[in-house]
Amino acid sequence: MPDLAQVRARADQSDPDAQNSLGNAYTNALGVKQDYATALKWYRLSAEKGYGPAQFNLGLVYELGRGVDADERQAFKYYLMAAEQGFGPAQFNVGNMYSAGRGVARISSRPTCGTSRRRRRASPRRSSISASPTKPAGA
Repeated sequence: MPDLAQVRARADQSDPDAQNSLGNAYTNALGVKQDYATALKWYRLSAEKGYGPAQFNLGLVYELGRGVDADERQAFKYYLMAAEQGFGPAQFNVGNMYSAGRGVARISSRPTCGTSRRRRRASPRRSSISASPTKPAGA
């Protein structure tokens, strides 16, 4: 991590990357005493500016209950914000939460939108590969 004083100066100037970095510093006790409430403050400031990594980190805060009550709906909300910006780890978490029905209603695996549950039978086709070693393919 770069010099903490420089990061703090940039964060105080509303730099969302620096604000997120300060949140990480307080979450992980990097050069400062671990303080989830202060980390939450910096993540929120950054996330409000639309910074995807901070939105993802807020999702983690709510999913894991770091300094707040665990809240999967809130976690999903922030993961989705970051995922919609193309932030890969958030996309992964959104998919997992949808799949498990955590923070959202579970998605049914049944076909929808007019699709039929019946499957068409595949028409029998001849293989171009001969089953007989003495007969060439296609002959």
